[in-house]
Amino acid sequence: MTFRTSRRSLLRGAAAGLALPFIRQLEARGQTMAAVRRLFVFATPNGTVMNSFWPAGGGTTYGEILKPLQPLQAKLNVMRGINIASASHAPVPIDHLPDCNNMLTGHQPTGTTYSDISVSDISVDQYIANKLGTATRIPSLQLAVIGSSSVSSRGPGLPLYPERSPYAAFNRVFAQVTGTDPTVMARLRADRQSVLDSATAELKKLSCAVGAEERPKLDAHLTSIRQLERELDSVPASSCVKPTQGTAVATNTNDNAPQLMKLHMDVIAAAFACDATRVVTMWSDGRFVPHWLGINGTHHGISHNSEGVDAPEATRLGWLVQIENWFAQQFFYLADKLEKIQEGGGKTLLDNSCLLWAHEQSNGASHQRTDMPYVLAGSCGGYFKLGQRNQFSGVAHNNLLLSIAEAMGYPIAKFGDPALCTGPIAALKA
Repeated sequence: MTFRTSRRSLLRGAAAGLALPFIRQLEARGQTMAAVRRLFVFATPNGTVMNSFWPAGGGTTYGEILKPLQPLQAKLNVMRGINIASASHAPVPIDHLPDCNNMLTGHQPTGTTYSDISVSDISVDQYIANKLGTATRIPSLQLAVIGSSSVSSRGPGLPLYPERSPYAAFNRVFAQVTGTDPTVMARLRADRQSVLDSATAELKKLSCAVGAEERPKLDAHLTSIRQLERELDSVPASSCVKPTQGTAVATNTNDNAPQLMKLHMDVIAAAFACDATRVVTMWSDGRFVPHWLGINGTHHGISHNSEGVDAPEATRLGWLVQIENWFAQQFFYLADKLEKIQEGGGKTLLDNSCLLWAHEQSNGASHQRTDMPYVLAGSCGGYFKLGQRNQFSGVAHNNLLLSIAEAMGYPIAKFGDPALCTGPIAALKA
């Protein structure tokens, strides 16, 4: 946030008798400046079944896959028609691994075989974590259930591999937290208050440069900032609560995946509420066997009719819909937990977050990287327009990454492959 530049612009406008438009710009910024924004990316493999993913009826009726998310529809944005265009660049992509790297970097990895594949750029979650710096104790978390593929990277040749154990993640996040920790919420209030104090000081300085007609508008905005201060005081300190984990289970056992996923989601929600970190990625393994859904065969084998799976296409697609529905349940579980945590001003932790469900491919069997499906939850402090579905016509997913960076408060002109960047996606902005 660069108030110095904004103030110069404001003063120039005042000198020209045009202060009001600039005042409105600052007022719009002031309404969201107190929000601490978080980013969560839920990455899943082996594509989807688009006919069951895409909402019917103008987006008002969710199909079988997204049905678990229906209660939060007003705070969701369902997307398709986005292409991972960077995957079409040399070297020619193979199978799945390059797409894990492409998901958040927007840049095709180097190498032509599994043995020499190497990530070629920083991922958007790490770009944001770097910008946040020391704002939180833990810059970012990379988590996974069963599998260990990397979707995050610090830069070229620097993949970040996820932590599979929710117990290890718990220990890292809550080593310094005992029960409810009101000091964490006090620190959050202090951080937000410092921003409001800065805005108040800037507006008072500006009042000397505007005419009598505009000064009442400045006074009204100062009143709105004082209201934000009161709202910050209403945030319950009990928001930061260390979750309970129960009896430990093996973290490398297939049939424990549902419990491990829930434990991870509990850690993520509490880590956000306690401001231990503001950036998390979560990967789900592509070769688990979903016995808990009554299905035998690996997720990857079902999508490819391989690895011992031999079933008619309609049967396999039905199984894939069940698996995708289960993923939607996990995404809903976290989003709903965040929706129930109040942050002041009538906003919830979900309102101040960007939760993105991203697929590695749109069709796992054909390794399709066009017409990609995404689900976005939370407005990220008012940035995203929600309660809609957006069908795009081949926009590069680099632009979605640009939108996420801008929503988190760190806009950047290019991300990943610069040739594919045309700017944040306007249709997603509120």
